[in-house]
Amino acid sequence: MAKFLIVDDSPVERFTLRKCLEKLGHEVICEAKNGTEALDYYKSSNPDVVVLDIVMPDENGIDVLNKIINYDNNAKIIMCTSSATSDFVRITRKLGAKHFLVKPIDILSLNNILNSLQLTGSIAN
Repeated sequence: MAKFLIVDDSPVERFTLRKCLEKLGHEVICEAKNGTEALDYYKSSNPDVVVLDIVMPDENGIDVLNKIINYDNNAKIIMCTSSATSDFVRITRKLGAKHFLVKPIDILSLNNILNSLQLTGSIAN
């Protein structure tokens, strides 16, 4: 079981992602609605993985990704957005993101990403 920090300005997206992660046997220890909270929670709670939205009103996820990677270059960050473009994927991977998840969240895609990070879970019914 891994500990997760979810960063998304949408309460609905945070809820959906939390339910998927819990169904896969993981724990969500923090939820942040913006970049400032994300960095504070990362530093104080030491999650195993961050799922980070790219498009947020106060600070975009790419800036937050940079801040977390500068704080901890071993951070495991999965970028998440509904506007998946090859530029976003290329830029975020170059900056240190481990994977890219496209909204709407699909539990099977999430499970495959977690398996590739060796964070195996199992889909419970």
